[in-house]
Amino acid sequence: MKNSGTALRKAYYNKLAGAVIIRGAAVPVYAGIADINASKPYIVLTGQTATDISGKDGWSDERTILVDITTGSSEGISGESESEDIAIQVCALIAPENYANWPDAGPDFQITTLDKISENDLVEKDDTEIVFRKLIRFRHQVHELNS
Repeated sequence: MKNSGTALRKAYYNKLAGAVIIRGAAVPVYAGIADINASKPYIVLTGQTATDISGKDGWSDERTILVDITTGSSEGISGESESEDIAIQVCALIAPENYANWPDAGPDFQITTLDKISENDLVEKDDTEIVFRKLIRFRHQVHELNS
């Protein structure tokens, strides 16, 4: 049995890195935790969960992954709008409307289902800016392919 969590995280990274564009620049994507010096906006792939759903046909997991979009602004509305623009791009890349071109977890795994199960907003304010975080959780069934 191989680790489908690593494969799913890499699949998301490969799908999003360089593809989400705001203000003419690619939004950085991090796995696990953002760089200490990261400038907003950025995306963090984090909060993975797993449940074994293996059957007679082989190893399978039900996996979730959290896409944490962080933006900031000294003017509230622009940061919130930017987080929503990024979320639209993320969802279009991860879960396209035609149900094709999902993230590729190969060569060892195949994603067989994809659901967006939640979307939450968090807002924090400090002395210099308002920080917006949009948290989107996706759920998948990931099946290990026979080698």
